[in-house]
Amino acid sequence: MKALLVFTILFSSFLSFAQSADLESANSKQEFKDKFYLGLVSSYYIDFVTTPLTSSKRYIGDIVDPNDPTKTIPNYGNVPSQTTYNSFFSMGLEPRYNLKDINENLSVAVALPLTIGFGQAFPANENVQGSFGFGSIQFPLMTKIYFGSGSTYASNEDFGLSAGFGMEFNKIGLFSPGATEEEQNALKPWVMPVASAGVHFWRGNTPMEVNVKYGFGPIEYYQTDKFGQPLLAGTRTTRASSIKLTFVYLMNY
Repeated sequence: MKALLVFTILFSSFLSFAQSADLESANSKQEFKDKFYLGLVSSYYIDFVTTPLTSSKRYIGDIVDPNDPTKTIPNYGNVPSQTTYNSFFSMGLEPRYNLKDINENLSVAVALPLTIGFGQAFPANENVQGSFGFGSIQFPLMTKIYFGSGSTYASNEDFGLSAGFGMEFNKIGLFSPGATEEEQNALKPWVMPVASAGVHFWRGNTPMEVNVKYGFGPIEYYQTDKFGQPLLAGTRTTRASSIKLTFVYLMNY
């Protein structure tokens, strides 16, 4: 009898624990569902990216040997390199999770708009070396504030705004056939700060966001051209950057 009583108590405790765990799991799933958003991202033409400036010592010709004027020796100069990229079309997904729903029309979220671009890379200007290639990947990780339409599932507003800041991973020239090792090195991925601003409104039965994103690296300087010769205009400044206009359609709103 005692054994049966102990078994009954243990079994009841197990059922109670299992029900509590199921309820907690259901609550967690519901909370995630209430705060998770998934958007379809697209961009047309207004999608420009410029790599950081790099430089290397390269052979730029022969000069007279100062120790023997009858001979020449190879001359090496500092050659700057920078590549820019223009995407004709970009597409991707933007998962977003509301960290805090302050009220039905105000929230703080983390967003990760991942896009793949279809475009061409080429030298940034006539004074620098550059690389040629096709395709790009951008992956910003941003903390964003949403106000009004689309901020939460409970919002009934027709119009909204958003702003965000974070860090952005960039890789351009995914395919660069025939590129030398130096040109491949100039196309290495990099990370830089990024900021965004967007407006939200309804398009049919779906909330839509028009978003402008700007990425920026530190200011850099160069004084020689792609032939290793001093620039006639003197020192020039540049920086890594990206600017992109995107359209985001929430698919699970």
